[in-house]
Amino acid sequence: MELTTKADVMVLDKTGTLTTGEFKVLDVTVLSDKYSEEEITGLLAGIEAGSSHPIAQSIVNHAEAKGIKSVSFDSIEIVSGAGIEGEANGHHYQLISQKAYGKALRMDIPKGATLSILVENNEAIGAVALGDELKETSRNLIEVLKKYGIEPLMATGDNEEAAQGVAEVLGIQYQANQSPEDKYKLVESMKNQNKTVIMVGDGVNDAPSLALADVGIAIGAGTQVALDSADIILTQSDPGDIESFIELANKTTRKMKQNLVWGAGYNFIAIPIAAGLLAPIGITLGPAFGAVLMSLSTVIVAINAMLLRLDPK
Repeated sequence: MELTTKADVMVLDKTGTLTTGEFKVLDVTVLSDKYSEEEITGLLAGIEAGSSHPIAQSIVNHAEAKGIKSVSFDSIEIVSGAGIEGEANGHHYQLISQKAYGKALRMDIPKGATLSILVENNEAIGAVALGDELKETSRNLIEVLKKYGIEPLMATGDNEEAAQGVAEVLGIQYQANQSPEDKYKLVESMKNQNKTVIMVGDGVNDAPSLALADVGIAIGAGTQVALDSADIILTQSDPGDIESFIELANKTTRKMKQNLVWGAGYNFIAIPIAAGLLAPIGITLGPAFGAVLMSLSTVIVAINAMLLRLDPK
């Protein structure tokens, strides 16, 4: 909590932290003459069928809503920091991020959308654009961070357009196309600049950064590995809880300082008097009165601590 009050920057994940993580498919684009939109949608739903990630579920739900049957995949594996891959009907497919694909695409990307590319033999055959909404308390969190002099920085694995759309609404800086290693290096570089860093995240990709940061905050809907890597665990996936923790950290630190003044102040004044420092001028402190002062000091400190909830922001 004390480190939180000294923080210079807070690195925030986007999906599920600042945004709801409740994705919906905005557009499915066919990038190959060999496939139709229905076939691309079936492949997308098939390769994501076994995943519980919000993006995966939105694609599966989109296919079901259109009455499109998912393609059955023989095997599906995670591609670290990029996406997933699998085998279906003798073909090898990958569903990866725009950064992992690494080539320019001739298509219009909806503003603020997250783009995933379906690849066969290193060539894009389709793409799906997905979007989610800001959480209601995200804007208030940014205001509180700026109030306490903490620089908010969004670091997301989403593409430039998706990151920029959210960052513009919140009025914050951002880093797009961030792999787990990129996020780790980002936190590391700030710490090397002697900055106190808070990291907020919820996914597997955030775990290394959560562990490296001076203060790691895992939101409650996060994965177990993220929860195990963090210093602070918030039981709900609500930016408002981060705001409450920042406020609580500052209030608690203020109360600690006040109580140190009260506790030390009585002793600083009373002990020399009780030792007879002012006896030559007729001022003494008897044992009974000294005991009353010590008890009063304890009571005042306890009451001051109990008034924490009434402490104004």
